[in-house]
Amino acid sequence: MTLYRDFGEEFPDLPRPESVYARLDTVEPDPLVSEESELVFLDAIHADFIDHENISRRSIEEDMFDELVSILELRGASAWDFVSNRKEPNGSIWFKIVFGQGDVEVLQYLNLFAGGIERRAQARMCDASTSKRLDDLLSLDDYPDADVDDIGIAIDVLGDIGAAVYDVGQGNCNAIVNDQGQPLLYYDFGGGVIGHSSTYRTGLSQFCFSQTPAIVMSHWDWDHWSSALRIRSNTHRAARGPVYSDAMKATWIVPRQNKSLGAVHRGFLAKLSSVLVWPTSLKSVMNGPVTIHKCLGPVSNRNHSGLAMTHHPRWAVGDGVLFTGDCDYKYLPPSCSTTSGFESVIVTHHGGPVSPTSTIPMPVGSSSYCRLCYSFGAGNTYGHPVRATMTKHHGVGWSATDERNTDNRSTMANGHSSGHIILSPTSTPTGSTRCGLRYCDTGYTQK
Repeated sequence: MTLYRDFGEEFPDLPRPESVYARLDTVEPDPLVSEESELVFLDAIHADFIDHENISRRSIEEDMFDELVSILELRGASAWDFVSNRKEPNGSIWFKIVFGQGDVEVLQYLNLFAGGIERRAQARMCDASTSKRLDDLLSLDDYPDADVDDIGIAIDVLGDIGAAVYDVGQGNCNAIVNDQGQPLLYYDFGGGVIGHSSTYRTGLSQFCFSQTPAIVMSHWDWDHWSSALRIRSNTHRAARGPVYSDAMKATWIVPRQNKSLGAVHRGFLAKLSSVLVWPTSLKSVMNGPVTIHKCLGPVSNRNHSGLAMTHHPRWAVGDGVLFTGDCDYKYLPPSCSTTSGFESVIVTHHGGPVSPTSTIPMPVGSSSYCRLCYSFGAGNTYGHPVRATMTKHHGVGWSATDERNTDNRSTMANGHSSGHIILSPTSTPTGSTRCGLRYCDTGYTQK
């Protein structure tokens, strides 16, 4: 495979397309340039494949498709000029981009886990028929809505005692865990990719799947699912070919976000063994201490229209633990909070900008155990966590002593450094792997 395969240090020289069809994927602030500047990312598929092949959704399931998708990055003031006449971010506009022409510099990522290639390019908007063809090809329409009972079964966490926030660099991976620190249910399974690949923790080799946990995907951003492709056992080397981890075989609960999915997302979806697509009209599903909530943001924006999660372990006061993904607090549904605050919150969007202080969830005042967790990679180009965001959280009652950061790395029993966080006031030890599996890497260094 190419885009989806972690080649490690043996990265090959991949073929470069002459042209691609690309859709606006995400927009991020670019503080390295200026406060007003933005980074623009596009999800791309080789134009020759679309123009000359009799393709269908079945074509996406073939390994050859992996060589036909890429990611484009545009930086600086000219980024928006390149995609002129755009609609709102994550909108359904397609461009045909021709390389070797024009005067705009583009970074093209041919692999999720490697650096980009500088290329010169020009773009034009696609006609309506081409855009519709691409939308139809990449939608989730061939995936039926999941049965509510199946979702409820998948999120069973019998024996839970707390939660975990894993150090995956500039990305997100959380879990509900048992008294051995073993994950019972993951919330996101991502990590630092493309320009932030270097933020991923060195030596992280294998997550624990001893309890066959399902995975809830908050939304379809690459840094929230990509670690399912990069994690492989220490017994394998990249040169031996692709190794599908237990994560690829797990049951995934994913939001239906047709309006913002591109070729990269659809190609990943085709590789999963078991997928439950959240019904658009379903507001929430509860099983014991866990509830999955549908976020209320506009469908054109992936961050705010995905899935949030709450967990209420036996020791928790108030509303327990809040998992947000990248959803701004103002788009969380009322069902997320029924009392006066939370024991723990995993801060939205890696500590990026948030809406007014009035929307930020408060800590439970009577609790002796409060944790405010930031999942981000040191040295990320977005400036996460943003100082103003941290200050706003302090303004509703969280203190600096409540904060835990995944970049706060210390040495584990296996000799590697980690910023893994466990959220539980019980005596679960830190700094060691509790699962008993030889290659499991879920030890914790923070509480």
